[in-house]
Amino acid sequence: MDVLLLNPPHTAIGSRMPREHLPPLGLLSVGGPLLDAGFAVRLLDADREVIQTDTRRWDYKHQVLAVRQVPAWRVFLWFKLIELGMQARPKALWRVLFHRDAEVRHAMRWYTRIGRRVWFHEVAEFFLGPRLLRRGPTLKAFLGASLAEREYVLDVRKHARAEPVEVR
Repeated sequence: MDVLLLNPPHTAIGSRMPREHLPPLGLLSVGGPLLDAGFAVRLLDADREVIQTDTRRWDYKHQVLAVRQVPAWRVFLWFKLIELGMQARPKALWRVLFHRDAEVRHAMRWYTRIGRRVWFHEVAEFFLGPRLLRRGPTLKAFLGASLAEREYVLDVRKHARAEPVEVR
């Protein structure tokens, strides 16, 4: 049976934490066990170009594959406007300013302050950080034609003990 996987591997959880490499939740964690079970696994859009080779940035708000009609700056702008729109809603502002529980109000204000710093940091990082590739490798070339040699999260063989444990 052939299996077509739609999402490439990414570190969506913890991608903003430096040097924190959490298990990829996409293709590697699903593709490896499927290969072990004897399925033929292939990538969707394997011939598309990768413009962001830093897989720590492969999350919902970074464009990682080249798209002719949607430049990366437009994706970035859309997400920043959505974030701004969600935080600037009258109900959200009212809740932050006038919530009846002082502890909840304090927590929401703290979260808003942190979010504001992160928002400006992401804007600066987009304009001043590493540039996207104009002509990157294909997804197939970047990830490899086969996932058989790639390490994946659920590999129980690498955690196997050298000697069997005797249970009494």
